[in-house]
Amino acid sequence: MPTRISSWLKKGSKRSTSDSESSDDVLAANVGSIAGDNELLYASPAVMESVKHSKTSANGNNRIEFYSKDLPFFWLNNASPHPVVVDGIRYPTAEHLFQAQKFIDSRPDISTKIRKASNPVEAIHIARTFAKEVRPDWIRDGVNVTTMRMVLLTKFMQYSDLRLALLETGDAEIVHASPNDAFWGSAAMPDSIGRGRNVLGRTIMQTRELMRVAAGVGANSGTQTV
Repeated sequence: MPTRISSWLKKGSKRSTSDSESSDDVLAANVGSIAGDNELLYASPAVMESVKHSKTSANGNNRIEFYSKDLPFFWLNNASPHPVVVDGIRYPTAEHLFQAQKFIDSRPDISTKIRKASNPVEAIHIARTFAKEVRPDWIRDGVNVTTMRMVLLTKFMQYSDLRLALLETGDAEIVHASPNDAFWGSAAMPDSIGRGRNVLGRTIMQTRELMRVAAGVGANSGTQTV
């Protein structure tokens, strides 16, 4: 049975929530429990090399762009080869986990099919094929963004090298430089300024801030949040 992301914060929650609490408050209070026993403590030389690159390339304009796997910072992409484990269930990438949540209640069979997809592109294709079956509150109530926040926290908390790499980006603006996604990406076209909302990039920056809070570094340290 695929795992419901909404159950993560309920299980092992450090405190109950009230209507006045934001989802950010809840996430910040439960960063540790989201990682739980699944932390992989994985150290990748390629990612650590990217950290060094970030210190030099991001200093000029304080902006980091990521998109394709042949460019630096692909580890920021949900399609990066970092399996995530939730309640003992392994998802090949964060993208698999995110796409699976669209059908977790109404069509768990589709969620399982997505989880078993051979690659992130196939996972997205399956989700699009069954677009009419997506839970009705996915976009209407902003469940897509809330889910993305928890998916990102899970990924970065389960890999120590990714967590370090993200913290090492400092207060750099992180941009998902997708050429055609005006919601999750910047919709950047050649020789033009991106006009997209960059929600994925902004959510990654929020994740960075939450990890700083959890590490006792302090909030509001210059990062942008959604």
